[in-house]
Amino acid sequence: MHTACLERRNDMILPSTFIFKGGIEGETSMEHIIDVLKKSNINFFEAGFTQSGAISMESTPASLENVLKLLKQNKMKIMAMSTTLLSGQEFWTLSGTLNMQVVQIVKKMIDVASFLEIPYISMHCSDEKNMQFVGYKEAVQNEMNFFTALSDYAQKRDVIICLENSISGILCYPNDVLSFIEKINSPALKVCLDTGNSIYSGMPERWISCLKDRIQIVHFSDVKIRRLRGIITEFVEPGKGLIDFQKVYKQLMDHGFAGWVVLESFGRANQDDQEVVATLLDRFQYIK
Repeated sequence: MHTACLERRNDMILPSTFIFKGGIEGETSMEHIIDVLKKSNINFFEAGFTQSGAISMESTPASLENVLKLLKQNKMKIMAMSTTLLSGQEFWTLSGTLNMQVVQIVKKMIDVASFLEIPYISMHCSDEKNMQFVGYKEAVQNEMNFFTALSDYAQKRDVIICLENSISGILCYPNDVLSFIEKINSPALKVCLDTGNSIYSGMPERWISCLKDRIQIVHFSDVKIRRLRGIITEFVEPGKGLIDFQKVYKQLMDHGFAGWVVLESFGRANQDDQEVVATLLDRFQYIK
């Protein structure tokens, strides 16, 4: 994974570029991200894959070469990549064929990850709408065919796809994800656990005890429950919601976790990026 020449500080922590002001739209420059992280003594991070920007659908070999050069000059490395571009996308058409826009997004992510020597990308499966057209069994089989092909594509490029749990989807529960991954049986398909998403299907502890060392990436996201009998929830900055992250971290370590913890939040217009990063790192300083 080309990390031998880098000193690994804050061993498991990857700040996400989504926490930066404008990060979710790709409006934050790589120079600014690197400058902020270096001041916080961080040299590994997760990149958000966006529609436009330094690491995006618009990236070219020439622009990526500039990013790679900048990273190496600053002894920085991107260890994982995630995206919001698949949110709300229909993976399948009414006739049961793949949405080619989804295919283009994922393959572009894999290609960019391979170019930048990023070992992991995370993505979720399709949502439950697909079952309205073809039924559960066929929807799962369609998804299995899709991820088998993607895993083959990724493996040839030295990239690992981490299947991320989502709030709603055809694979909502940890046992379903475990069975799905075991049937595909590819070294290029692992798991990304999103702690905030997991509360809708059993809390993080249930996912960890089931999937164990298949979890390579953990997104530390958080959820706050509002009134109306706990039905209304909102995602908040990690550490400001209901999830006990120290408990989650201990359970991960008890199961031999050796992957990366991503601090996932979304930047606000008036924030001070340096202060946000410093606050998050201080909050999770027990992660070593």
